[in-house]
Amino acid sequence: MTPRGGQRDIAITVEPSGPTALSKLQLRAGVERPPISQATRNALELPTDQPIVMTGHQAAWWHAGILAKYMACQAIANCAEAAPSWVMPDQDVSDYAFLEAPIKDNEGRWKRERIDLTEGESAVPAASASTLSGHMRLRGFESLPSVESGMHRLLAALERTHVRDSAALQVSDTLTELMAPQVDPAPVVFASRLHQSTGFCELVERLKSEARQATQIYNDAARAIPQARVSPLARDEAANQFELPLWRLRRGQFRRPVFSHELDDIPISEIAPRALLLTGFMRLHMCDLFIHGTGGGVYDQITERWLSDWLGASLAPILVVSATLRLPLGDGAPPAEDIDRAVWAAHHARHHPAVLGQTDLESQRESFVNAIEKARSEQHDPAPFFQQLHDLLREYRETNAPKLKSLQDEAASLVSRRDEALLASDRTWPFFFHEQDALNQLRERLESSICSTAAGVS
Repeated sequence: MTPRGGQRDIAITVEPSGPTALSKLQLRAGVERPPISQATRNALELPTDQPIVMTGHQAAWWHAGILAKYMACQAIANCAEAAPSWVMPDQDVSDYAFLEAPIKDNEGRWKRERIDLTEGESAVPAASASTLSGHMRLRGFESLPSVESGMHRLLAALERTHVRDSAALQVSDTLTELMAPQVDPAPVVFASRLHQSTGFCELVERLKSEARQATQIYNDAARAIPQARVSPLARDEAANQFELPLWRLRRGQFRRPVFSHELDDIPISEIAPRALLLTGFMRLHMCDLFIHGTGGGVYDQITERWLSDWLGASLAPILVVSATLRLPLGDGAPPAEDIDRAVWAAHHARHHPAVLGQTDLESQRESFVNAIEKARSEQHDPAPFFQQLHDLLREYRETNAPKLKSLQDEAASLVSRRDEALLASDRTWPFFFHEQDALNQLRERLESSICSTAAGVS
């Protein structure tokens, strides 16, 4: 468990922790790539003369655990002499239109505040949405200095990027600017623009021609990894209609699933991959190492099984990277487990003398409970034993009233701070709400872990 109470309490995850993924990356450096992979990289303006390490995330205001993937991407690229690149799944519906911030209320207690960055809430993918407000003015609020600073940095960046053509491009540019103190810019590949590459167009054509087989293998792979919670694709074999792992994107509209019989009538420029196909395509043609978070590390097991069984494809290896970094909220607010424990003790102490250390009374209580159960099973009247149990607990409560009240008061006090405790334990605040020193420490720890691992690769 990660300790709380300080902004620099950092936990990182790098799996596999040994040199396996990096050694595979270095081995791939000398492998001649198929012409289709070279052409795909060239079409999407990625290097073709060196290995590529890639990571990515949706168009949203990431927490520090996601920023850690980008830090790791740069560190690995530096220590393995590879090129970094990012992918933005802008075909996804994500929380780009708002974010949440910890704000003090009138009583000086922390609360969670939603801040909208556009009028209304949109379920349109970032690739299909207009840019966010470029002239928003934040009403006054009290928070940590780093939160206030981060919020103003965000709004200033949004104003500078308001001229972009879509929310996806604007959010990408804004995140690049906000990450700049810790992560150098890198080429960005957008899921909505993969149609510009021959490799993706050919894969879509193969999905259309092999829809029956491809979707069946996809569903089999998804069922084999139930913990990933990936929904199966709809299949109507009688009608020869199969849902494909693709989305149709149109400006200002909700994304729509694509079926095999519709593909001939949909412009390729409106076709984008779903999550499994996206990372599968990246690992097939675009990169030599892909960095996932913990969730992606699970669902991409389906990708590997699916593309191996369908295409016989061998994909670039993955590395799972994440981190936990919390804001110093709550001024020592109790952990949620302490609150739950106090509530449990206050309740159970009224019925179980053992909570107050009175084991003799607890033994008597258990004997009456056993006698009640036995009387019921033998169809006898349990009332006398109920009365004895009632008298025992009444006398126990009267004798120990001050102690029981103290437990109840303690539980009530802790419960009143539950919301503060939840905010203090939250690891999902936007990364730019943290102090730069804390983010620098996170980067240094990742670099140390990754580069020392790389040093052990022969």
